[in-house]
Amino acid sequence: MLLHLLVRFILHNFLWLAATVGLILILGRCSPDNPKLEAKRAALSRFDATAVTLSNVQAEVMPGTRHVSGISALISNRERARIYDVFLRCEMRPRAPQQASDPEPVWDVARVASSYHYGYVNPGAVVMLRLRLDGDGYLSEADPQRFTCTPQYKIETVDLLTGQP
Repeated sequence: MLLHLLVRFILHNFLWLAATVGLILILGRCSPDNPKLEAKRAALSRFDATAVTLSNVQAEVMPGTRHVSGISALISNRERARIYDVFLRCEMRPRAPQQASDPEPVWDVARVASSYHYGYVNPGAVVMLRLRLDGDGYLSEADPQRFTCTPQYKIETVDLLTGQP
């Protein structure tokens, strides 16, 4: 009799029981204490952003004008994962007045972003970037010698998880 009631209960509530068991399994796998997730988080957190460096940053001026149209730089990836979708965030300062009658610039620092370099930068590689700067009204007044840039990129996380690029 007890067995009959148990079977009847299970068959009558099968959908709810299956959903509950499935939810318990999913929550167990997504738990912060799950060893597999902890190992993935540890592997992803080992990426050292300071190992991706930028050097030889030079503003490119359009011929016959004073307008800065692009930027060139060398990016070096000394990390063990590929990086991609690289772009530069740059800060620029105005040109100093060349004559006493020239007005002082009305701005101190302006920020611009470049276009993207869509290819991969492999581990250990040094890649020459030549990127167009996205429009900013101050680019015609910017001093090409006073640009500072920082690289922005995405990390190929598969390389970090497998240990091989």
